[in-house]
Amino acid sequence: MQSICFILRSRRGWRNNRLFSAGNAAHQMPPFLAQRMCAGIRDVAKLSRKLVIVLNDEAEDSLLATYAVERVNHARDFVQLAKCVMKRSLLEWEKESFRVGPIIIGASGGVMGCPK
Repeated sequence: MQSICFILRSRRGWRNNRLFSAGNAAHQMPPFLAQRMCAGIRDVAKLSRKLVIVLNDEAEDSLLATYAVERVNHARDFVQLAKCVMKRSLLEWEKESFRVGPIIIGASGGVMGCPK
């Protein structure tokens, strides 16, 4: 049997001066819900719209500070939801006698448990 490892992570800071984090650099989740790439695309779409506005002098640089505020909760919600789906899927696999080795679930960045 092989081990299965799923990583759930959300970065605490999404901006450091002129460096922005998006996609897997900002948050990681297992493949459940097919949201890994989608969340990254949404991050980059939001950031690129803001960058265009600031670079065209249509808004102050402070507009870029809103990027992380707007995206972090959305990403954390999907990380949490993916964790819940993963746990339920693993329980179903056990019921169906699907044999897997040790399952390692790593989490950091304030990911909370499944809602009841």
